[in-house]
Amino acid sequence: MKRSKPDLRKQSGDAGAAALTHRERQILRLLSEGLSNKEIGRRLKVADGTIKVHLHNIFEKLSGTTGS
Repeated sequence: MKRSKPDLRKQSGDAGAAALTHRERQILRLLSEGLSNKEIGRRLKVADGTIKVHLHNIFEKLSGTTGS
């Protein structure tokens, strides 16, 4: 039986609701598997700071904040 992936788009009625990028979905999946930021960075071959930026963007998109 094939599992369906959860819809990770912002759950709002706004027509302009931002969807997560492919990379953001990758990072979120690895985070949900219990990997640390450092482990995710090593797995994806990117710097820890890059992971932090992606996570910041993920949390903003999912919470619906604009950063202002």
